[in-house]
Amino acid sequence: MSDSKWAEQLKESFGNEPIVNIPVPFAFELTTLARGFAVVKMRVVAGMLVGGGVDIVNGGVMDTLANTASVYAAMSAIPSGHTPRVNFSVNNIRKAHAGETLEAIAIVVSITDRVVVIRFTVANESNPEDVKTIGQAEYWRPKTQKV
Repeated sequence: MSDSKWAEQLKESFGNEPIVNIPVPFAFELTTLARGFAVVKMRVVAGMLVGGGVDIVNGGVMDTLANTASVYAAMSAIPSGHTPRVNFSVNNIRKAHAGETLEAIAIVVSITDRVVVIRFTVANESNPEDVKTIGQAEYWRPKTQKV
């Protein structure tokens, strides 16, 4: 198969991915926020699944949920609030499916002069032992900030 034909097939496949055609927002809900701690949840809808009729959530959706909880945990721990992400390391260890409500829990584990380090999990809200994703994120903080 020629490269151009293959590229056209990939472009067509991309256009059919439910995740690129989500007609509604993710509908995240910030359920808990305390200094250095955040919980964000979301209900999985069909548009968040991978293509081909497979009932598996696109990994990027879970990553976005984890990132959202992580940045709010980071912002709650530093005086100036919003801060850019430096690193995001994620391990998707179980599949998530349509109809599940996922909950991302993020906790600040370290604050240095330059970064805020977060650990997070994403799990099924009704069964917290059904962990889908674990990981760590780091966010910059301005040099002038003191905790």
